[in-house]
Amino acid sequence: MDYREYDRIQVVLGGIGDDLRHEMKEILGKSTADAKTKALVDNACTRISKSIDELALLISQVMTASTK
Repeated sequence: MDYREYDRIQVVLGGIGDDLRHEMKEILGKSTADAKTKALVDNACTRISKSIDELALLISQVMTASTK
């Protein structure tokens, strides 16, 4: 397995989730939406970023398994 490529993929996928969390907090901070709507959007974004993290883990497991 090309460990540099493995590391690169993990960093990119991790960055996607982190960027989403950061950007959504900024957007929600500037939003004039009511608190209930902000909470709903925040919860949805948290779930999406967790799904991205889960996807990164699955890809990691597949890449690791393919070398055995």
